[in-house]
Amino acid sequence: EHFKYINHNFDIYYQSDIREIEQGFEDSRISQLVCDAVQIPLPNESCDRVLSTCLLHHLADPMAVLLEIRRLVKLGGVVTILIPSDPGFLFRFLRKISSEKKLKKLGFKYGKLLHALEHRNHIQSLREQVDFVFTGDEINLKSWPIPLKRAWNLNLLYIYNIKKI
Repeated sequence: EHFKYINHNFDIYYQSDIREIEQGFEDSRISQLVCDAVQIPLPNESCDRVLSTCLLHHLADPMAVLLEIRRLVKLGGVVTILIPSDPGFLFRFLRKISSEKKLKKLGFKYGKLLHALEHRNHIQSLREQVDFVFTGDEINLKSWPIPLKRAWNLNLLYIYNIKKI
């Protein structure tokens, strides 16, 4: 689902998910890997770039996945990680007026519980884990929409671009 937003050149693109994605890929350079993100079946340092979008906050062991991502990326390669600013004020406010409202309208009574179970890792914990795993690498961190990295309560997303050194 994120492939249409990729604007980098590549020879082969591995899209991994824990379940098979049933959408058709017209581009023959795309290869789907059905696997757990803790054990991706690719050799060490085999990827020029690794992207992770809105994944880490769902996982039981985000540190293991971060270590796996670092294993996969080549020296000089780039890792991009997008993390929602959950439980920041702006994130919770927008969830309340969008998905929670929609779930209530559909008759679902436990929207907050569902969110709590799915989003088990908070932004501060994830930022500490990313910073630990990529210690010594070149880390560039941006926040959106407010370019203040410590204002997690007022932001929706944090975007890491990390060059492996």
